[in-house]
Amino acid sequence: MIGLDITGACAVNWYAVYTRHQHERQVARLIEGKEITAFLPSYPVHRQWADRKMVIEKPLFPCYVFVRTDEGRMLPVVQTPGVIQVVSSAGKPVPVPDEEIDAIQRAMMGRLRLEPCPFINVGDRVRITHGALEDIEGLLIRKKSGYRVVLSIEMLQKSVAVEIPDCYIEPVRFGRVQIRTVPRQESARPAIGGRR
Repeated sequence: MIGLDITGACAVNWYAVYTRHQHERQVARLIEGKEITAFLPSYPVHRQWADRKMVIEKPLFPCYVFVRTDEGRMLPVVQTPGVIQVVSSAGKPVPVPDEEIDAIQRAMMGRLRLEPCPFINVGDRVRITHGALEDIEGLLIRKKSGYRVVLSIEMLQKSVAVEIPDCYIEPVRFGRVQIRTVPRQESARPAIGGRR
């Protein structure tokens, strides 16, 4: 049976809890007050004001807190002020794999520099955000040993691959207006059907 261990008890898993904006810290504290393990990964951000500098901790995953519990103890989690819902599929809470939470915890304990970045899959269209190729779009073809982006000249049906640091790319969002330079003579051509 899914969700049960060999003794018949409900299995304890990590779950992602979706919270109200900027309520992550409060939600984590209240859930821990209910004797349920909560994990709120964060990263330091340096802020400069006119009179002082400060380092503040911001959530690594805005609007999410991770809880470790079994499905039978979900009601107290959902009833916590600031919680909107537990991340679910078909009405059933979806566990977060232990190894994914473990990787984040180990990176934090190892004092590695963590910061949020867009989730990008191989095959996604990406835009280069810095450097000589800034604002150029291409297709992500590799992630492991440095990001490799394919840049294409569609008219010639030719492509080249370029290695780009991961912090230099972002996913191209659907619905975003794409800026294209159109030569003057091409823009004056009649529309389809011979009309102007």
